[in-house]
Amino acid sequence: MKNADWPSRLFDAALAAFFGALPGLLCFWLYGLRMSHALLLRAADSVGMLISALQDIERLRLPGGRSGLGWTLLALAVWTGALWLAAPS
Repeated sequence: MKNADWPSRLFDAALAAFFGALPGLLCFWLYGLRMSHALLLRAADSVGMLISALQDIERLRLPGGRSGLGWTLLALAVWTGALWLAAPS
């Protein structure tokens, strides 16, 4: 191997590494994008079911004669916080 040949070989290796990693990164990004949209749909569905269930519970009275509005708001806040932390950024 000649001493003058190493820059060309280094450039070829860097170019091959770049184009070798590019399809992998593209597939990884597309997979993550698909999963994030699926997560958002599942999160919206679960929040809708939670609100529906809380409205059904709200028609009833909690033990002790207290209204469930405070508990409903607390449950929604906790659920929203959990989804916020679980969603990809």
